[in-house]
Amino acid sequence: IHAKRVSIIPKDIQLTRRIRGERA
Repeated sequence: IHAKRVSIIPKDIQLTRRIRGERA
């Protein structure tokens, strides 16, 4: 469970950064 959460954390950050960069 911990390994899955750690893998989702970085993916969420990259997705948010891409959306913020395009929405900025």
